[in-house]
Amino acid sequence: MAKMENKTKPTESSSRPLDGIAVGISVANSEDLDQLGYTVDDVNRVTVRLSEALLSAGARLVFGHDWRRDGIMAAISRIAVKHQPSGQCTSEPMIQNLLPWPTEPMLDAEVRADLEKRGLIKIEQIGLPECQWTSPTDLIARAIALTHLRRELARRTQARVCIGGKEKSSQGFYAGIIEEAWTAAADKQPLYVASFLGGASARLVEAIQNTQKADSIAALKPIAAVYNPAASAAPELVPPKDLFNGFDPDQLQQNSGLDPDDWTRLLGASDVAPFAALVIRGLSQRPPKAASASRKSAEPSKRGPRSTSKKRTTKKRGSSS
Repeated sequence: MAKMENKTKPTESSSRPLDGIAVGISVANSEDLDQLGYTVDDVNRVTVRLSEALLSAGARLVFGHDWRRDGIMAAISRIAVKHQPSGQCTSEPMIQNLLPWPTEPMLDAEVRADLEKRGLIKIEQIGLPECQWTSPTDLIARAIALTHLRRELARRTQARVCIGGKEKSSQGFYAGIIEEAWTAAADKQPLYVASFLGGASARLVEAIQNTQKADSIAALKPIAAVYNPAASAAPELVPPKDLFNGFDPDQLQQNSGLDPDDWTRLLGASDVAPFAALVIRGLSQRPPKAASASRKSAEPSKRGPRSTSKKRTTKKRGSSS
């Protein structure tokens, strides 16, 4: 008797294991690119390939920067169209771009409205919380705005991926990717950190693997010129000074959904493909309630004042990382 062919189609849950999970994406250039043999084009490739892997698994993506001129967001939006399920509720866009004050969206308003209506992309500025620093040229105001953005990113995501990033931030209280990673970890979100592009993420991996090195890593320390006056006058608006205490290595591994061996493979992954596969494995193995709990854990009252008004905005552009 001939063997019957199994024609069972994959279920929605198996083909889209991350359906509806919002993943924060932190990928940026690092000071180590030349030494590691990478270029800015390689960073862009990593961003696109990571985004495609997550979108194809059903995830939604959240970025902390504007629609870039380098064509990356256009490429990712085309991927989103390819993987958009039919009848998707437009109240949950596949991609969110949140911008820090005082950055204004670059994309034409009519185009933005069309993309939002189709449930593809929503671009939104996150304002400045109530504080004594209000000038767009004030470095402390900018740092407060970036921390406020990163808290909002944590409220809107259920996991975060960090790759590369500058170790020495010219803006913000900390290196951008370090603070974004900490904000996610503080909310007990799954945090997936890569070392293959070097930079702040690689330094964080070093500290996770050997906590005794943390005190000697500059990227884990605040930028004193902006941090000290803000922490003194408005401590609720800044992250803690002992930031690495929020990165408990055992808790990070448990929150990831990966077993210890896969967690070690993730931290040491040599390229985006194996790294993305491990991210998807970890998130798909987490219990559904655990995967969504972080969204409820970050109440605004515990995160500092909400933004007051967008009347303070100007048409200055910038980046969060």
